[in-house]
Amino acid sequence: RLTTRLDAAGEVRESVRGADDALRVRRGDLLAALRAPLEGRVEFLTGDSVATLDDDGDAVHVAFDSGDFRTYDLVIGAEGPHSNTRRLVFGPERPFHHYHGQVFAGFSLPNDFGLAHETVVWEAPGRRASLTAYGPGEPAHACLTLTREDPPYTVFGDPWAQRELVRGYFPEQVWQLPVLVREMWRAQDLHVDVVGEIRIRAWSHERVALVGDAAWGGSLLAGEGAGKALVGAYVLGEELGAGGPHGGAFARYEELLRGGAEKVPL
Repeated sequence: RLTTRLDAAGEVRESVRGADDALRVRRGDLLAALRAPLEGRVEFLTGDSVATLDDDGDAVHVAFDSGDFRTYDLVIGAEGPHSNTRRLVFGPERPFHHYHGQVFAGFSLPNDFGLAHETVVWEAPGRRASLTAYGPGEPAHACLTLTREDPPYTVFGDPWAQRELVRGYFPEQVWQLPVLVREMWRAQDLHVDVVGEIRIRAWSHERVALVGDAAWGGSLLAGEGAGKALVGAYVLGEELGAGGPHGGAFARYEELLRGGAEKVPL
């Protein structure tokens, strides 16, 4: 696998060829692989969100934004670092979120660059743009990263304000930066977020538990978020499947994983 680094003027600083023996699974493919065995066995509710949670000690009564209403024995929040379940049960995100001083925008775009099995990285003080292509004929993936002292909380509810924010940090007419900014504006899968991590005192409360980045895990810089979430889900499932009160299963799950989670590099 070839990685090429460019300076702020778009000139090549170095090119390094390394082994490409890592297994990479796209998010959509992973989701399909996890979901397929559950079809017909589990009810999937899509395009909806939890509005309220009422844990009465015997069950959790859930109202959805759509107006639907369900009652469950347990609720597991696994919606990532901005978990709505965590907000409803544990309170607002800000006390739990530790910002690492960077904002990123990730998206896919047509691979019109002739890239295959390679990454090109443009770097300038406080900013970074990367372009990655895996196989020939497949879409390319871009990530624009910028350093910012304060997290831009005000733009996260507005996709167009997010685009404006990121575009303002990449005005140069060098390398492929104009193309990346233009494609970011068009991207249907754009994801803008801050580099940070969640640290929370307890991963469960009564009949609600948190898994993955909703509860713990390193930042984007540490990587492996999906793998860590799968490990957490597996351990929690094993403990619940062992029988006994759910509170004991929640406690054992946290006891087994918290030590390692707190040592995750940033």
